[in-house]
Amino acid sequence: MNKISIKKISFQSLIKLSALIYSSFDTIIGSIALLGSLLKLPVKTTLGFTTFQGISVRIASFFLAPIIFGLLGIGLGIISYYPLKLILGLFKVLTITGDFNY
Repeated sequence: MNKISIKKISFQSLIKLSALIYSSFDTIIGSIALLGSLLKLPVKTTLGFTTFQGISVRIASFFLAPIIFGLLGIGLGIISYYPLKLILGLFKVLTITGDFNY
């Protein structure tokens, strides 16, 4: 594990990171809904004004939900860019740990 310090982050990088985090999070939620519908549990989802049940829930929860949460992540990334920039300005550095390519 390596440590890197972030002094500045570009707008595009923050948007990509935010979209990836939200899509990954909802892949887990979609997988749980898929498992629940395969086990014949009463799983239904609502997208807009349409309610899905049965096989369509499996498809919607596993494929469409990560896309929707990815778009939500992009929106939240746009909103959080300037507060993060302000925090980095105040604290001068953000240190994260992980495996990175340089």
